[in-house]
Amino acid sequence: MTQEDIIPDTSKRLAYWLGIILHPYVVCIPTLFIVLDDLSFIEVIIWTAIVVGTLVIPGAFVSVYFRYQGKYVYQRKTRTPLYIIGWMSLLAGFLLVQLLNGPRVLLICLVALMVWIPIQLIINSRYTKISTHLAVITGCSTGLFMLDKLPHPIYGIGLLIMIALTGWARYQTKNHTLEQIILGILVGGGSVVVVFSILL
Repeated sequence: MTQEDIIPDTSKRLAYWLGIILHPYVVCIPTLFIVLDDLSFIEVIIWTAIVVGTLVIPGAFVSVYFRYQGKYVYQRKTRTPLYIIGWMSLLAGFLLVQLLNGPRVLLICLVALMVWIPIQLIINSRYTKISTHLAVITGCSTGLFMLDKLPHPIYGIGLLIMIALTGWARYQTKNHTLEQIILGILVGGGSVVVVFSILL
């Protein structure tokens, strides 16, 4: 077991539950509802279901399958196939949304993810683990800001607090070092800034 594969400390219950509540699979759903709020409620449900069906469910299934094999997400080597499978699922989701003439803003969000995952994979493979929790929550927050979906500064402050709480939780539970948390923030937010700046 390497230094990066330390078993997370689940005894710190507040930090543990914050990690569950602010999990990437959870955070993405309300974010999609906000991003797609110009559509009808039924359309929002449909597009969110497509994204969840092509991205979240396969990723969760593979994580559970690996766990049965004694491989865990906190282990750096386990993350490489997860990133690859995640990117392929993302490509399938992107093509499906494109085929169904989905909202342009949703396609742009998926492109940002298509940029983010390879960067995260390279860093994980060659250097160190990187916090997916921080990458996703920062990417979602950055996207909402760039799409002008934060009608009042208090919402932006709330998102910053959520990012800070996520970072604190991941550090407290020993899932990530401070360096890995900062990398997650930079890669997640940076990918959105670059893609949105070009495509919006």
